[in-house]
Amino acid sequence: MRSLPGAQKIKEQMIIEAWPLVVGEEIAKKTEPLFMGSGLLLVRVTDPLWAQHISLQKRKIINALNRRAGTRVLKDLRFQTGPVASTALAAPLPEKSRPWLEIKLTEEETAAVEEALRQSPLVPELKDALHRALLSQKRWLKWHQTQG
Repeated sequence: MRSLPGAQKIKEQMIIEAWPLVVGEEIAKKTEPLFMGSGLLLVRVTDPLWAQHISLQKRKIINALNRRAGTRVLKDLRFQTGPVASTALAAPLPEKSRPWLEIKLTEEETAAVEEALRQSPLVPELKDALHRALLSQKRWLKWHQTQG
C-alpha cells in the first residue's frame, strides 16, 4: 500500500479514526482530532491543563497511533484549545448487535473517505471493500459518540 497514490491520505485518515481508541475514554472526552498532514496531527483540547497532560504522553500516543494504523506516518502532535465534540467510547456491545450501521454520515464525513481513496489505483473490488470498511468505521465512532 505504501507505493500507491493516495496511500498517504488513507494512512492519515486511519490515524484520525484511531485517536479515541488509542487515547481511551477519559482523554477522548476532552479532545478531538482535527487534521492530519505532513506528519502532524492537530488535536483540539478542552483546556490548557489537558493539553499539558496529553503532551506529557505524546511519544507514547504517537507510537500507539502509528502501530494501530500500521504505519509510521505520524511524527508529532500539536494541540489547540477550544470546545470539542465528545468522542468517548461506550461499554462494549453485545456480539450480535450492530446499531452503528443505522448511523447517517454527513457529506463531509463521506467526502473525507472518498478523498482518501480517490487517487488509489486499487482494483475496484478492493477499493470498494476499503470504502465500505472506512465508512463503517466512521459510523461506529459516531455511534459511540452518542453513547457517551
